[in-house]
Amino acid sequence: TSTLSGNTTLTIPSGSTWNWANGTFAISGDITNSGILNISGGNNHLIASNIVNSLSGVINHTGAHLDYNGGGMQTLMNYGVFNADPVTTLNNYMTIENHGTIQSSVSGTVNLYADLNHHPDALWDTDDATVHFKGGVLTNQAQITGNGVTFSGSGAQELAGDGDSISNLTISNSANLSISGSQNIAGILNLTNGKLILGGSDLSAGSITGSSSSRYVVTTSTGRLILNVAQTNVLFPVGPTVSSYNPVTISQEADSDDYAVAVQTGFDHPLDVDGMVDREWTIDRSGGNMMDATIAFQWNTPGHQTGPFDPSMCEVFHWDGVEWDPLGAGAASCAGGICIRTEEDVTQFSPFAIGDNVTLPVVLLDFTVIVDKDQSVELVWTTAGEVQNSHFEVERSTNTVDWITIGEVKGNGTVTDVKYYRFSDPSPRVGRNYYRLKQVDIDGRWTYSQIRIADLDQEDVQWSIGPNPVRDALSIQGLTAPVSLHLYDMYGKGIREYLVSPIQDRIDVSNLPPGIFLLKLSDNALEQTIRIVKAE
Repeated sequence: TSTLSGNTTLTIPSGSTWNWANGTFAISGDITNSGILNISGGNNHLIASNIVNSLSGVINHTGAHLDYNGGGMQTLMNYGVFNADPVTTLNNYMTIENHGTIQSSVSGTVNLYADLNHHPDALWDTDDATVHFKGGVLTNQAQITGNGVTFSGSGAQELAGDGDSISNLTISNSANLSISGSQNIAGILNLTNGKLILGGSDLSAGSITGSSSSRYVVTTSTGRLILNVAQTNVLFPVGPTVSSYNPVTISQEADSDDYAVAVQTGFDHPLDVDGMVDREWTIDRSGGNMMDATIAFQWNTPGHQTGPFDPSMCEVFHWDGVEWDPLGAGAASCAGGICIRTEEDVTQFSPFAIGDNVTLPVVLLDFTVIVDKDQSVELVWTTAGEVQNSHFEVERSTNTVDWITIGEVKGNGTVTDVKYYRFSDPSPRVGRNYYRLKQVDIDGRWTYSQIRIADLDQEDVQWSIGPNPVRDALSIQGLTAPVSLHLYDMYGKGIREYLVSPIQDRIDVSNLPPGIFLLKLSDNALEQTIRIVKAE
């Protein structure tokens, strides 16, 4: 043991060498090294205020356990070269401020229990060494090359700063690692124990290994996990909390782009459905290729679900900036309490959610009500596709409040082509009649169409059309403003659209084949459908 008492400082001038092989060296002041300081041997205990390794200084720390233990925090201020070669342990009560170069030239283990601030423009090359950072906070504001760094502390640790890059990063800490700045893992992010908790900045990585439901990236704030995605599936192991794992898997049709992913509980924009997965995934894409993507979302059932939610028929929603846009209904694959819902051909990104199926099982192209000269009423409608369509119930009302069912028309189950329907009201009421269709699925779910109106014996009809039957041209009388005319066949299939006005009040129908057609007139205030007969 060597002791320098009093307010003593030690200076190693340029060109000088101090070899320290074992034991304890105590000094009350600072040590300033401008020459060469060789520290080797077994257990070395240094009791000093601070160590300053100047621009010309070199510290060779080889095969030594160095305990900087002066009873309070000390600082190693490095402006020169610090060679931390295995087996090196820097222990306790210390902060390393690196403005110069830290390097390890051979393989082996380096244990750093000190906090470390890696300043901009500084160098840290871990080379072939295995560097275990066991301190509280590592602030990286530059580049770390070589094998990289393993966070293996016994308590919670933090990676701070906005660094250029870290070659490889391993998390081996059951108390977790928090990242409070923007970091780029150029190589592999290896999750062997514990979780990585993001703050408000993004984390990018070349690839990720070792992830599981207990080892993943927690996106508690606005920070996102960024990975490159090509044609093969890439797993983004993310979760909103340390107890909830909600990863997504992404692939794209061709080429490659960067994707940024985060997930949260709850919604920034409320999802107006009865049942849902209580998660909102943020997925953004950057790059110039913009190919169709396939995304698979994962959640726990029923733990992450709210309301009467059915995974076997659920919808993926995308927030388009104004509202939640349903991308399509489908079944989630569920096993062992875990559900995965896959959506293909995705081209729009940012927030996603999963909720009850709201995609209409029947696409209604047109729904028209016709009043004949004899005051009978016919309803004609057309569908462009049907999924498990059991039937239509035709409902009528005289006040839009009290509705009665006046008939039923059988549906076509599941079809993808156009289907035509018609129904005659056996007993319409004098005056105004309101009609709507109630489309009923095979499983009992149902949706309503828009309401249509039929006026019987009304005095306020504005327009008259003639001649009827007609051979060449129809004349529309009573026009005070431009009116749109839509011509349909008797099954509601659109044929042609016209625009007439008080100046141009005739339409040419000479090219129509003989038969019965429907002509619907409409402006902003009134809609009227008339049956016309095309004569030979």
